[in-house]
Amino acid sequence: LYLLIIILTYYLYFWVKHGQTLGMKSWKTYVLNTDNTRINIRQGILRITLALIGGHLVLIFTNKSLQDIISNSHIVKIKD
Repeated sequence: LYLLIIILTYYLYFWVKHGQTLGMKSWKTYVLNTDNTRINIRQGILRITLALIGGHLVLIFTNKSLQDIISNSHIVKIKD
C-alpha cells in the first residue's frame, strides 16, 4: 500500500505540475488536455486507474487509449 501511494503521488505530481514525468521528459512527451493545457488531479487519477485495468488495449482499435478518451487528454510529442 505504501509503495502504491508513492507511485500515484509521483505520477500525479509531475503530470499536474509539469505535464510530464522524468521519463517522459527524455522522450520529449507531455500529457495535456485536449485544449493543450495541463491536466488536473481528477484527470490524472482517471488516467492511472484506467491504465491499471488495461486501457491501453483500446489502442488496437483506435489511435487513442481508453484513459485518453475518458479523461479528455492526450500525449503530445514535441518535435526537435
